[in-house]
Amino acid sequence: MAQHFLLSSRARTLSLDTVLGMDEEAARAKFMQLRWPDTDGAPVCPECGSLDHWTLAEDRKWKCQGCGLQFTATSRTIFASRKLSFRKLLGVVLLFVNGVSGVAACRMSRELNISYKSAFVLLHKIREAMGKDAEAATLGGVVEIDGAIFGGSLPRLPNTKELWDEFKARNKIAARKKRKLIVVMRERRHDDPDRVARIRTFLVAREGDAVEIARRVVEPGTILQAVNRRPKRTPYRRAKGTPFVKQRDGYGGRTVRAGCGVGRA
Repeated sequence: MAQHFLLSSRARTLSLDTVLGMDEEAARAKFMQLRWPDTDGAPVCPECGSLDHWTLAEDRKWKCQGCGLQFTATSRTIFASRKLSFRKLLGVVLLFVNGVSGVAACRMSRELNISYKSAFVLLHKIREAMGKDAEAATLGGVVEIDGAIFGGSLPRLPNTKELWDEFKARNKIAARKKRKLIVVMRERRHDDPDRVARIRTFLVAREGDAVEIARRVVEPGTILQAVNRRPKRTPYRRAKGTPFVKQRDGYGGRTVRAGCGVGRA
């Protein structure tokens, strides 16, 4: 079984210990290296892409020799017009990407000694930037597709059956309108060993809408698997005559029989 990316050394290219040991100039140089990796941190004009520029003494700016644009290390990024230091910007990015289960803005404000509003805005900017890249990502190799309904549960349970029947009849329609159908498409493995597995999530109104989405985001030749553990709740059901597929359980290493509709895009 292949090693998970988060357990490999490639997931530890930048640590919090390294960022805390940097001064402001070293943090700025690291930020520039992360923004312009192709030029090893050399400034690139965000307007015309030129490498020729003049260095200005004012606010550590550059002036492009091609188009005349004055820019800084954070121009045309989500950190433009910043007020935080480069050390804290790197700390925000580092804590966010290392938080697999997510990072709360209140926690980040305490750990980096910044205001809650600054942490809240920065986290949403990072999520928005990641979402734009994810919208253009396509899935390949072996892709699992599954859906589930969230929300719509009644707020409380009355004590008696008579009160429950009355309460359910009065609130059933309103609770059903709050239900949301979420479809998830996840790569299991890919032909390229260096490629990180991608995950796409979609909010759909009807189950059939996921078919058109899959045709748009799944690459040709991809093997699709639709797990059918709960036939009444999942929008994907195993077609008649489709054999059961043996799958390896990732937790205990057991081989389990999962009813999967397997197809090729």
